[in-house]
Amino acid sequence: MPISDNITNRLVRLEGAFGRVFEDAMDWAENNFQEEIQAIKWGWPGKTIRKSGEEAGTIRNIVDLGGLMASQKRENTGKDKTAFVWTGADKNGAEKAYALEVHDGYSSKSGGRLPARPFTDNAIQQLPSVVDALIAKEVTSNG
Repeated sequence: MPISDNITNRLVRLEGAFGRVFEDAMDWAENNFQEEIQAIKWGWPGKTIRKSGEEAGTIRNIVDLGGLMASQKRENTGKDKTAFVWTGADKNGAEKAYALEVHDGYSSKSGGRLPARPFTDNAIQQLPSVVDALIAKEVTSNG
């Protein structure tokens, strides 16, 4: 007597799974980048009174007036290809390119050094385990 495990039906249901996993992973990354900008974890030398009037301590978020967060764009550049881009924005919403200085830090002309706040690093480090979990979810939900 033949044995059947219905594998064909399982394979049909898995069709497109990697595209779904990719999209879900990019959704997760998009949210994680925003969470990292809002996280109170970034070291800074001294206290600062922000333009918003809020006092920011030595461990803080990097939201300030929200320009960096608002400038985040997700660009789907092809099948399973996505780029995230940040520029920054001034208080009126006009783009002002300072995202790189926030992410990588920089030295000012007066000799001061502003620390790096690499808000993309967590997502990049966590992405392999996020993708693994999403793949496992697809496999178990389809079979």
